[in-house]
Amino acid sequence: MVGVIEEVADGTGETVSRRFGYVYVDSLGTVTPAGPAPYLDCLAAPDSPTLSAARSLPWLADAEDKAMSWIITNQLPGYLAEVRPRRAAELAKTRELVVKRLEGERERLVLDARVASEKERAGERPKESADSLNRKAVELDHRLRRRLELLDQQALMSTKPPLLLAAALVLPIAMFEDQLSTATPIHARGDTGNRTPRYRPGPRLRA
Repeated sequence: MVGVIEEVADGTGETVSRRFGYVYVDSLGTVTPAGPAPYLDCLAAPDSPTLSAARSLPWLADAEDKAMSWIITNQLPGYLAEVRPRRAAELAKTRELVVKRLEGERERLVLDARVASEKERAGERPKESADSLNRKAVELDHRLRRRLELLDQQALMSTKPPLLLAAALVLPIAMFEDQLSTATPIHARGDTGNRTPRYRPGPRLRA
């Protein structure tokens, strides 16, 4: 059993979504999804010659590499497909609000600049000069363009390489039937410790 952290990042390199992922790798190199928390179905295997022999199995040497390759090819594309439309909707809403706010402010400054210019031509002294107001309008325009460019970058999403978090050798519980009294449950971090171990058909032990 191999556990990784899967991440989706935007065009700025910022992580926009993160989750834990788990897969099983068998002795033939076949990789299958393990669900969100497969360790809850496991017990800690007692130290024994059986366990020592299992840990020396030759196929374990490249099991993690096979798992990582499979996750990159088969699991991450689906994760990206889940995150992209949700994130795109968030960015579209942000873009709408940014454009509405900055364009509205820019138009107000342009209008105030025209009024100030008319007062200046009439020999009056406006609260703020037309030149100053026009400069602020131009600055707002530049700010809007930069903000929209950033949103364009944020809309470009891709997956990061998975980060290996944990790996465990999962064995049939039948291999340790005479030692189960010394086996203890495996609990996720934050568990109260009162969870009753559960088993799929063909219970397993974690080594």
